[in-house]
Amino acid sequence: MGNGTVDDKNSPIIVSCNLVGINDRALEDNSLAIYPNPASHNNISIHLLALNGAYLQIYDAVGKIILTKQLNNSINDLSVDGLPKGMYLFKILSNEKTLTKKVIIN
Repeated sequence: MGNGTVDDKNSPIIVSCNLVGINDRALEDNSLAIYPNPASHNNISIHLLALNGAYLQIYDAVGKIILTKQLNNSINDLSVDGLPKGMYLFKILSNEKTLTKKVIIN
């Protein structure tokens, strides 16, 4: 019926809705690569493409900054030997943009 009621309990109910979301491709960024991830070795490589004046901040699982480091414009090797096992957020900040990646240390 037109008033929002249904006469028959076995009648299907059709609901129309609009979905709102984020395009996954919009989140992809090829200007940063961090590997290996998960990391089980002593070093992680951070590759930057066209990010000038970038620096790295590493956050632990509770959001505490545990490392801040200036990065060069290409390949950066970082020792993770002293980090306990767990999940970290690697935040790269530059004049152009800010990128954040999850990194697992095994």
